[in-house]
Amino acid sequence: MFHRTSYSNHITSSLLFFLIFLLFVFTLYGCTADSDSNLSTANITNDPSVPNAAYSRNVDSQVSTGLHVTGTGKVEIEPELARINAGVEVFSSSVSIATKEASKSAQRIIRSLISDGISEDDISTQNYDIQPTYEWRDSVTNGVRTNERILTGYVVNNDLVITVRNMDTVGSVIDNLTIAGGDSLRVDRISFSVESFVSSERDAMLLASQDAIDKANMLATKMGFKLGRLLHVSESSYSPRQSEISYDARAFAMAEAPTPINAGDLTVSANIYAIFEIK
Repeated sequence: MFHRTSYSNHITSSLLFFLIFLLFVFTLYGCTADSDSNLSTANITNDPSVPNAAYSRNVDSQVSTGLHVTGTGKVEIEPELARINAGVEVFSSSVSIATKEASKSAQRIIRSLISDGISEDDISTQNYDIQPTYEWRDSVTNGVRTNERILTGYVVNNDLVITVRNMDTVGSVIDNLTIAGGDSLRVDRISFSVESFVSSERDAMLLASQDAIDKANMLATKMGFKLGRLLHVSESSYSPRQSEISYDARAFAMAEAPTPINAGDLTVSANIYAIFEIK
């Protein structure tokens, strides 16, 4: 009886010790996990180089639910220069004759331009080419009909780009081109531009920014809320590199001189897209 009771007490003591050991292990693990969690939270909160996920979600939510407005700005400017795409086109059955005639016409055009005050630096060759021309002819040989491609001659093209910086002389320059080039003259187009669009683009963006702010303030006043901070902004701008008019050399040659040229204004536009916080 004495031995049986002693054995039972021994088992009970062992179980109690084991339970205390398990409780100690669990408590130690819990403290370590809390410490790691606090350390992780402290790193996220205090280190500015690590993005705060909660803050990012908050900003994203504000962007999606904020006030979205688009501002537009336009600036009208007068062209400062004209670019004339012109050239000579000569056809001959002989390539040497076509080349010589094209060269003579081009030289007459260049002399005319220089006499009109155009700098040689503003006269450039855009393209020069010599192309053979063919036609198809039917023939019968020994009762057999054939279709042959026959060389008929050559076409020489010498294309120039001419920059006119005095807008008041564009009409007279074109008239003198028509006289100098004669029937071989070809004018493809006349375009108008400015030296730089940078200043006009900035002015258009300032107008677009103010337009976006005015729209946001108007909506806030009318709908009874207050604007918060700016959450997002982006811009886009458009500057016409040239404004073109069509040109018919024959029609202008028959018109009374000087040829009237109305370039019109160039429009530089900008758009500002902004998102404001709603308070």
